[in-house]
Amino acid sequence: MGLVEADFDKKKPATFKMEVMKEALKIVDPSALLGVVGEVGPRLVIKPFVYNPQISPRQLISIGGMRSYAKGFLSLTGAAGGVGKSTQSIAEELSLVTGKDLLTQLPGFPAPPLKCGRQRVWVMSLEDDEKEHQRRVNAALKLYGIDPKELVGWYFVTYKNDSPVNVASVSNGVFVANPQVQLIGQAIKDHAIDVLIVDPFVNSHSIPENDNGTTNKVADIWRTIAQENMVALVLTHHLRKGNGMGEVSADDLRGAVALVSAARIVRVLAPMSKDEASRYGIDPDRRRFYYWINPSAKGNLTPPCDDRLWFRLASVDLDNGTDEWVSDSLGVAEYWQPPQVTMVGTDDDHSKVYQAFLGVIASDYANKCRCSANNEKWFGHLIGGALRLDTKDKNIVAKIKSLIAAWEAKEIIYKEDFKDSTSRDRKCYLVNPPPEKTQSSREYQ
Repeated sequence: MGLVEADFDKKKPATFKMEVMKEALKIVDPSALLGVVGEVGPRLVIKPFVYNPQISPRQLISIGGMRSYAKGFLSLTGAAGGVGKSTQSIAEELSLVTGKDLLTQLPGFPAPPLKCGRQRVWVMSLEDDEKEHQRRVNAALKLYGIDPKELVGWYFVTYKNDSPVNVASVSNGVFVANPQVQLIGQAIKDHAIDVLIVDPFVNSHSIPENDNGTTNKVADIWRTIAQENMVALVLTHHLRKGNGMGEVSADDLRGAVALVSAARIVRVLAPMSKDEASRYGIDPDRRRFYYWINPSAKGNLTPPCDDRLWFRLASVDLDNGTDEWVSDSLGVAEYWQPPQVTMVGTDDDHSKVYQAFLGVIASDYANKCRCSANNEKWFGHLIGGALRLDTKDKNIVAKIKSLIAAWEAKEIIYKEDFKDSTSRDRKCYLVNPPPEKTQSSREYQ
């Protein structure tokens, strides 16, 4: 008698049937991973391959130059504690909700639209409580200039204190998929969720972290949720201790390797090293404000990438201080491009600065293009924004000044007088257009 027949043989005792059913669920029935106990279907399906010339494209979402979200697939983002993965995630969440790529936005200019448009996002905040998450989001809203009303109906959150998430556990040595899995699937349908972020993965289950067998089953639960509901599902995860300050890869993620194997897209974050700070002219005391991402530490759906995408944490004051307590200052992720060590001022740099200059109306030249480096209206800040340079760093400011002098000598930029708000003439820099044919040295699809 086969296993399927034994499951429903009414002549057998109930205890025998339950034991056989448990074995079927443990070994061969994939529906068990979603907590579904019902009629056990066929164990094997074989059918002819069907050629589909009109196959739809993968729904990959690019933010900040990274294709890190894919509908119907499981993705993984890893970093050591305190590097910035939750902060990075919030910036990406708000990009998805608003339909704007906030991580390629130039200071003072509108963010470019996401090709996919607005996406409904559900975040499981299983580490930060509600108030701390609100502080982080409020800081990001302030930096990016987002009206909180834009979040209504598009941004959803589950907090650990309100509703602990536990999709799987082990009871008496037996893996158990908890009924909450079905509730998650229903919530995705009820709210038309496009992207689900679980932060962090380790707080979404109660199975041994280093057990490859059970970790694979938990990963398969989340992967199946992504597939059945066509959502982009991202798990955040920690690196092993001691691996946060050097060269990191997907191999450094904590726990069982089965989790990395289950994810289609894996990326890792790491802070700026002392050597990198020295190379880029960053004050050593400020290097922890900078971090890089390898967007394809494991890129089954994206091309391999040896390059690093750099970001920095901009300090944002919430102005929420009281007589008893100091106002909160939080870091918000923004894209940053390392300066060229020699600041040679390539055609690519010229093109970027020219595009930024075109966004300034003539009546505003005296506020954003002044020749004087002694105030916030200095032209060097526009260069810093266009080239993603930290103009708070005195070493970077010195290099920008050198670049301005070189460009003025080459007549890439020139001076003219423009009146400020008090009708006083101010010397300002204007930018000549770059050569007609320019190509960025760093392009992303």
